[in-house]
Amino acid sequence: MMPELDGYGVLHLLRKIQQTEDIPLIFLTAKAERSDLRKGMEMGADDYVTKPFEELGVDECDRITFA
Repeated sequence: MMPELDGYGVLHLLRKIQQTEDIPLIFLTAKAERSDLRKGMEMGADDYVTKPFEELGVDECDRITFA
């Protein structure tokens, strides 16, 4: 967990600012509950990767998100 602001808070702030609203955001988290994933995606995350993860999965995520 992040000490001051969690990923949902960061995503919320980035989406509110015109200069940062289009920055792709991929959650990399230990929160693996379906409700956590759904919340992130509904808020506008581009992808949601749970730890532990495999390198291949992250590479594929990058390719899709940043293409």
